[in-house]
Amino acid sequence: MDTYNNLGDNIYESIEQGKFDDPKMPQKPSKDCPSCGNYQGIHNNNNFCPSCGTEIKTNYQKSVEEYQKKIKDYRKQCMAQIEKFKQAALSYVGVPIEHPKANKLFNMAWNNAHSEGLSGVVMEMEELSELLTLG
Repeated sequence: MDTYNNLGDNIYESIEQGKFDDPKMPQKPSKDCPSCGNYQGIHNNNNFCPSCGTEIKTNYQKSVEEYQKKIKDYRKQCMAQIEKFKQAALSYVGVPIEHPKANKLFNMAWNNAHSEGLSGVVMEMEELSELLTLG
């Protein structure tokens, strides 16, 4: 298993290898009838498929509840990946996680450069870390 310091030593390589990629997002439940596959008017409060008679509203509601649970898990996993990246990036730029400005540094870099990808965040952190006096 990779340690944060090990990932930090090779941060650009780790990014390229996908070690900080988000997990796969759960798929939204289908509004199609599970039996015949026809798109049915769940939004019209139909409880049964007019084509085949399968109960669709209850099945769809169960699917939505399962999806919502999966989304919560997905978000937790995403936050864990961001935290893993944050610790590796801080290690790479030489800022200890305990530094009083470590979170501020990461948040500023994330907000300014996340649209450019994780490498952009690291480059922004490298520039901003020069402003910190570490000793």
